[in-house]
Amino acid sequence: MRVIYRYYISKELVHSADNQSDGWRVAAGELEQAIAKVIAEFLGDDIVLASELQVEGESPDVIERVFCNSKNLAAEVMGKGGDASLSSLLQRVTLAKHTLKIELSRVALTQRIFECGDQSDDPICLEAPIAFRRRGVEGKLVLGSNPMCAPDAKLTALVARSHRWLEQLTMGAATSVKELAAEANIDPGDVSRFLPLAFLAPDIVEAILAGRQPTELTVEVMRRACPIPHEWSAQRRLLGFTR
Repeated sequence: MRVIYRYYISKELVHSADNQSDGWRVAAGELEQAIAKVIAEFLGDDIVLASELQVEGESPDVIERVFCNSKNLAAEVMGKGGDASLSSLLQRVTLAKHTLKIELSRVALTQRIFECGDQSDDPICLEAPIAFRRRGVEGKLVLGSNPMCAPDAKLTALVARSHRWLEQLTMGAATSVKELAAEANIDPGDVSRFLPLAFLAPDIVEAILAGRQPTELTVEVMRRACPIPHEWSAQRRLLGFTR
């Protein structure tokens, strides 16, 4: 069975597939989902939509219909099979280093939500801040107001486990690293490596639990960083919490 994976690639890789440092490749589904999310958020924001489409002078019935149609369109864009709706609205998408820029067809949009076309086709421009988490030449796209990511369940569990280990040792529930390792069914070396995470700076722990850690900070990165330094300032530098 043949499986086809779709990617969007930067122009550096178009000209040179060996350019690993400057080029990036993003899974098509991931980018398209990010585009759909930005558009859906725009369509669901009555205030922003009203300002962009200048509906203030319309009758209450028209405004109500516009908002209702826009929310239906947002659900359609985000739903299964929303590709056709996206294609009909999009004029241009530009993926920059820190920004996702989207240009929507004003005629197509007003046709859908006003149920009549706008004579002007000046594009409606949307922007969203993004960050990339590199995996070799492939990049994971993260939408957000800063280069952070959502809570990482594995990373959160790792930090929580280190605190649980420390509590077991200090309260006498466990007497050794070997005993902790046997209970967790892992190698004692892993316990020794990760136990110092219980001494992470409080602001680092808070950021990890809230999903505000740097995009590149994963369990594997944490594994390579351990044992971490005792000084909190050194921890922040090592784990990427200082910019």
